[in-house]
Amino acid sequence: MNADATLLPPRIWEKLWVSSPYWFGAAVFFPWTMLRDELGWGSAAAVALVPAMVAALLARRAGRKQRLRRIEANIARGVIEAVVRYPDEAGAAPNSGWRAGCLALTDSGFRFQQLRGRTSGPVGAPLQIRHPRPLGARPLRQREAPELEQGFQAVGFTVGQRPFEVAGDPLYLRGLGLRGDVDVDDAPP
Repeated sequence: MNADATLLPPRIWEKLWVSSPYWFGAAVFFPWTMLRDELGWGSAAAVALVPAMVAALLARRAGRKQRLRRIEANIARGVIEAVVRYPDEAGAAPNSGWRAGCLALTDSGFRFQQLRGRTSGPVGAPLQIRHPRPLGARPLRQREAPELEQGFQAVGFTVGQRPFEVAGDPLYLRGLGLRGDVDVDDAPP
């Protein structure tokens, strides 16, 4: 893949928002342990909880804005963060065949480059998907692979005679016009 077909990395506020489940507990626990003898259990909990909640809400608000801007910039460049698979390989491959990476639009279809981690270097050669025919929304089992994040949605395509599935954030799928008119509940299994 060329240099402009890579994903833009998340910025600091988005990273803080995504990591908030990890730092929030520490942001409450440590001030509470220092203040509990002086203020009492309940007052110390309130004093520790309120600033941590304000910090988490600010990180969420700023992080969501940065994420939306990053997704829009990626879509404008014709690149999305996606998880793909051929469903007929699901049983033989680890993680039910899902591979995380970068999907770029080409004139004749897609080009997928598997990435090591979210934005690390490429793994293997790019996969060319030529002339995909949309099948619409597909059911998605979140527990199948760690690559599938909460809230991801999937769309299916036919490539030659094989089914091909793309899963990703709904903002990416809608922005690239990949979502079919079929609702997820109406899709075939």
